Amino acid sequence: MPRIAFSFPVSAAMLHFRPIQSFLLSLLSPRSSTSPAPAHAGPRDHSLTQDAFSIADQSMIATLRAECIRQDAEGLRLWPVDASGMKVQAVAQACPQILRALEWCRKRGMVQIETNAWDELIVLNTPAA
Repeated sequence: MPRIAFSFPVSAAMLHFRPIQSFLLSLLSPRSSTSPAPAHAGPRDHSLTQDAFSIADQSMIATLRAECIRQDAEGLRLWPVDASGMKVQAVAQACPQILRALEWCRKRGMVQIETNAWDELIVLNTPAA
């Protein structure tokens, strides 16, 4: 059996939810005519979609909390890190897992980037997130 080596730390949440994240990010994008979604979604489809978004939201917040360095005890203010786990000054320098989770959370309105003279912080909007 071939072995797979990762060159960066991968959280269990990212491995488990990556297909769901890709699908849900496609739902956030403008619809194209080749979309596999039915034209008339029923109430059950809407409920499943809400559940899927809720799971993805929780996964992305968990990824940010697991991969970033917490600045406060509640885990609402986070310093981004690079692939080696070192704190970075700009969010754009963060590791790919953080950037993917951050992209999702920004589109969903769950985070803000706070900038000061030294660095950038990821700030979660609510403790329940």
